[in-house]
Amino acid sequence: SLQRRFLAFKLTTSIVHEASTEEVRELFARLQKGSRLTPPELRNSMPSVLGDVIRAMAVTHQFFKGGPFPFERHYTDDLLALAFSIELYNATRDVKAPDLAAMYREHKAASPKAACARVNKALKYMDGMQTAIKECINTKWGFVDLYWVISENLGRCPDPADLAQTYVGWEAKRLRYTAAPEALLDSRNRESDKPM
Repeated sequence: SLQRRFLAFKLTTSIVHEASTEEVRELFARLQKGSRLTPPELRNSMPSVLGDVIRAMAVTHQFFKGGPFPFERHYTDDLLALAFSIELYNATRDVKAPDLAAMYREHKAASPKAACARVNKALKYMDGMQTAIKECINTKWGFVDLYWVISENLGRCPDPADLAQTYVGWEAKRLRYTAAPEALLDSRNRESDKPM
């Protein structure tokens, strides 16, 4: 009986002809309100030149090819949106989903060329780190923190392989103390003032 009910179910389909990209995105966003989309997926449905730039970079930039960050559900778009937020607002704005959506709306008509160039340059440097130590950058907030440091020091950063090595050591310490935060209270274990 369930099979008969299933086979008797009628599906409604529509074909959209001669629609602009913006109209398709708007329709997609409205139709998907029935199931939850991730914030990056919702942003991708917004008509925005910045969104188009982010999408293109997420798919084509060498840093994301073959790396640890998935393309599914626009995860790489999300990382790039965070990087663009750092560039466009000098890391002075929140990076919550509504703030990033506002950034897409603010830059819906024109591409911020200077920010694009800086993001591309920083990602190229980070790709050098990934080449030196495969997938050394493999967490969202590790990406964001490292991106910010690199962006603030573009042109003055050490060799990517050297920073990759330092970053891997720092990440190991962070994970060790995350697993046992009480160790940070013991003055014998404090390493924050020691040079790496």
